[in-house]
Amino acid sequence: MSAGASHDEASEPQPTTGHPEIEAPLPGHLAAGWSRTQIEVVPDRYAMSGYGMSGHRAVFARTGLYARTVVVRDASGRSAIVCCVDLAMVTNAMRQGAVETLSAALGSAFDPETFVLTCTHTHSSPGGCGHEAMYNWVTPGFVPQHLAAVREAITRSTLAALASVAPTTITLHEAAFPPELGVGWNRSLVAHRRNPESLRWRRRQAHRAIDRTMSVLAFRQDGRVEALVSLFGVHATCFGNRVGALDGDNKGRAARRAAPRTRFADRERVRPWPSSPKPPPGTCRPITTGRARAPDAS
Repeated sequence: MSAGASHDEASEPQPTTGHPEIEAPLPGHLAAGWSRTQIEVVPDRYAMSGYGMSGHRAVFARTGLYARTVVVRDASGRSAIVCCVDLAMVTNAMRQGAVETLSAALGSAFDPETFVLTCTHTHSSPGGCGHEAMYNWVTPGFVPQHLAAVREAITRSTLAALASVAPTTITLHEAAFPPELGVGWNRSLVAHRRNPESLRWRRRQAHRAIDRTMSVLAFRQDGRVEALVSLFGVHATCFGNRVGALDGDNKGRAARRAAPRTRFADRERVRPWPSSPKPPPGTCRPITTGRARAPDAS
């Protein structure tokens, strides 16, 4: 059936995107290093970043928040640095501060053009970490101690990752989630349908109107997987806006589950919920995708 044809309630269009499961080594002689550092933020009842709600305040820390860094170095000695923080967003103040401290520590060996700072987009992260008034409106205001903690964690994680660089085999893996698994859904179906290649998904099929392929970079040393980088778009909103806790949300939990299989043997305990506020019922689902909205905890 063509992409432009209509469909009845019983039929489902067949996706034209996505990849079968693959495994491929990256070419060339590569070395890599990795590390993580906890972001030492104290839950101090400031509104959290993510939902933009003044009542969504950090009362306690449910899980730790981390800066995780991977460095890949080629045969010429040039390094690509990717640091991912358990935060809702990356602000210019975060990047500028990290670049300043890393430049001071490494001198000409540090190239800001090869430094990528990204985030997991958890909506249960500290607010006030930038200089933009709009994002600080509900916090309220700029919170310098939050920004300082983030910058410190980024710097320490990156320096430790650079210090650990060693010959590494890096492989790329891709696989698609089964179509019946509701890992997320597209909340902009009208806009999505305007893409020439889009299939005519109905609202009840919104979980199919996304790229359901996850890509994973695996880093092996001595034949053992020591680190992973998962490339999969996420709205980290499983715990909603009723829980007053700093939390890594779905990506944080995915990292913690993967840790015992890698060098990051994470023995961090998830702290129990206090008597108030109450958590949403059940457990969160670990993965969501793209422009898709994350399923609530259920």
